[in-house]
Amino acid sequence: MKEKKPVGAPRGNQNARKHGLYSRVLDEDQMLQLDRARAVKGIDEEIAAMRVKLRTLLEKYPGRIDLQMRATGTIARMVRTRSNIGKAVDNCVLARLLR
Repeated sequence: MKEKKPVGAPRGNQNARKHGLYSRVLDEDQMLQLDRARAVKGIDEEIAAMRVKLRTLLEKYPGRIDLQMRATGTIARMVRTRSNIGKAVDNCVLARLLR
């Protein structure tokens, strides 16, 4: 008589789970919000993810001003970085045009 094999995926298998860095730190609702915020490439995805996390902080921990300020500061730095990246790309394009 043949031995029956177990049905289904092996224990611990995560094939059905959404892949990616954010799937580990965002819940299902936050992943849906992030999907909507992914309209633009680059650092904008990270900025959008941080904004989702800030909204969660505001809802779950309204009294934790320290966490809210840190998250807001992180978003501000990310936006500044995005601006600097844009300027660097513009300068590179300008330099190529002037050659």
